[in-house]
Amino acid sequence: MKQRIIFFITFLVFTKCQAQNNSQNQGQIKTMKEQKIELEQIAKHEFSLLTDYKTKPMYYLQINKSACRVLVRVDDIPLGFHFVRDGGESMLYPINDCLMKSGKHTYSVDVYPMKGKPYITKDAWVNIKPVYLSNKDDSLQKASIIGEELSLPKNIEEQQLAHYATSNTIEATLPFDYSSRLTGASDLRKISNLEELVIKRYNAIREYMVKCDAVGFEKSRLHLYPNSDMVYLTEDNIIQSASGDETFDPTILGREVLPIKDYEMVICGNGKLAMLLTKDEMDDILQVKYFETKEEQQAGAYTISTTATLLYLPKGSKQLEMFY
Repeated sequence: MKQRIIFFITFLVFTKCQAQNNSQNQGQIKTMKEQKIELEQIAKHEFSLLTDYKTKPMYYLQINKSACRVLVRVDDIPLGFHFVRDGGESMLYPINDCLMKSGKHTYSVDVYPMKGKPYITKDAWVNIKPVYLSNKDDSLQKASIIGEELSLPKNIEEQQLAHYATSNTIEATLPFDYSSRLTGASDLRKISNLEELVIKRYNAIREYMVKCDAVGFEKSRLHLYPNSDMVYLTEDNIIQSASGDETFDPTILGREVLPIKDYEMVICGNGKLAMLLTKDEMDDILQVKYFETKEEQQAGAYTISTTATLLYLPKGSKQLEMFY
């Protein structure tokens, strides 16, 4: 799913490639406009489950990088966006929904070479800082850096590393405690046929995308309301997220839901979470390819929209569910 977070994005790179135009038979598929009323009802129900906290502290990571690929985690939970383009990327990313409760938390980064490079080069640059804002509605000018930055050593190329990792910790004070979501979850490392189960669940989620069934998808993830609660989303935020997702829009040019193949299964969250990433790109495996304009369609230059998905096995559940 696409995390329900209002991102403060300073620079975001969209993937554009060369490919032939692949069309899809839409049949009786409903457009996003036709699903809007029901999506709004689902969003309003989700909002009714949230808490109106008196204090709304926000924690972020300011992530900057270039000439490398970067995966960031908080308490071993991957962020819902992977910084895996070779070029420069910068984002102020909210992390409340990874922190889950007050206390000490670890933020970490795994750095990899640019695609096709054997090791991290001297041109690689990474700078990650934890940022605190006492109230979500305050201006970002009031935000402050609250911990040590994560960066690369100056002699990184001399070390000829294909992977570099570093981490640090911060203290957070939050008005909620959703830690039981993971503490009560099963250890996925003990499930012998885990990969089979993960693929099955991913394919079920992908089927919503194939059918452009935004309503069915949103109904299947109502249990994820804590993610919205932890970042204090408004009703309008949730409605916009549910009804404005191009992943389910059958009217976009040349829309094609890509198959699940050439993947790597990653177990994270201290053994409680699992996800599938593309082997080559290190990005989310659930992808929709489309063209933004007719000119780009004629040129064969397409855009890839990814849907970040983490799975876990909640306490008492017999099947994997979306964690986000």
